[in-house]
Amino acid sequence: MKNGFNFDHGKETGVPLVGPHAQAHCARCHTARGPVKKFSVRGCGGCHVDPHRGQLGTTCESCHEKTSLVWRAKQDVAGHDRTRFPLSGTHLTLACEQCHGRTIIGEFRGLNPRCLGCHEKDYNSAPNHVAHGFPQDCERCHTTTVFKDVRPFHTPGSNCIECHAGDFVRGPKHTKPGFPTDCLRCHVGVPPARFAGATMNHSGLTNCYACHDDEFNSAAATNHAAQSYPTDCASCHTTTTFARGGLVHPAFVHLGVTAPSSGPNHRNFSGQFFSCNVCHTTRQTRVVQCTGCHGFPPD
Repeated sequence: MKNGFNFDHGKETGVPLVGPHAQAHCARCHTARGPVKKFSVRGCGGCHVDPHRGQLGTTCESCHEKTSLVWRAKQDVAGHDRTRFPLSGTHLTLACEQCHGRTIIGEFRGLNPRCLGCHEKDYNSAPNHVAHGFPQDCERCHTTTVFKDVRPFHTPGSNCIECHAGDFVRGPKHTKPGFPTDCLRCHVGVPPARFAGATMNHSGLTNCYACHDDEFNSAAATNHAAQSYPTDCASCHTTTTFARGGLVHPAFVHLGVTAPSSGPNHRNFSGQFFSCNVCHTTRQTRVVQCTGCHGFPPD
C-alpha cells in the first residue's frame, strides 16, 4: 500500500470505523480469505472468536463499548435499576466484575443485596461496630458516595436503642425488667452524648427493688432476705446514699422481724417507745436476744 494512501471507510462503504477498528491496518481485516465477507452473516464473530459461543447474539455492541481500546463490558446502569440493588454513588463507577464473580465469560452471579454481602470485612474491622452491636444495614449511617462519610444521627427524635443496643445490655442494671430504653432519661449532653458516668434520674420511680435486688440480697451488714426485710428500700434508705449514712429508722422496721415495736412491753412508763440504744448498744447491726434484758426465763 502506497505511502499517503487515505481511504474514508465510512464514506466509501457506509460502515464507519470507530475505536480500535479505526487504527487497524487494512490488511488486518481485508485478506485474501476475505473475513469481512463473513461479518454480514456472523457479525463480530466473523473476525473475532466469540467466547459466548453464540449464546448472547451476534451484536457485541449491545454489551461492549466498541469505542474503547479495551473490549470491556458496558455499565448497564439502567438495567441494574431493575434489580433489587439500584446503583448509586461509588457503585456507579465500579466494573461489574469488581462485585460480581464470574461463572462463565459474560455471565455474572447474583449477589446478596445487603451491604454486608460485599462489606462484611469492612464492618468487622470498623471500630466498635461488632463490640457495640451496631446495625448491619450500613446505609443507616453511611452514604454510598464515600464510606467514611457518616450521616448525622444524633438528631431530635432519634431512637438511641437502635444503635446503642450493645451498650444498653452491658450497662449496669440495664437488663432488669422494666428498665427504660429511653437513654436520654439518664444520659444527657446530646450532641454528643456522654454515655459514661450517667446519673440515674430517680424521679417518678418507686420500685427500688426492681434495680437494686442484687444489693438487697447481698447486703453485708444484715441479711435482708433471711430476715424478711421489706423490699421497699425507701422505708430504710434515702436516695442520697445507700450506705449506712443514708439509713432511716421508721418504727415498723421491727414488725415481723424480731420484737413487735408497738407491743406494750417495749414502751417505758410514760408510754413512749424505748430509744434504740437501750437494746442496740453498738453501731453494728445485730440480733438482740430477749434474754439480754429479761433474763431467763423472761421476767
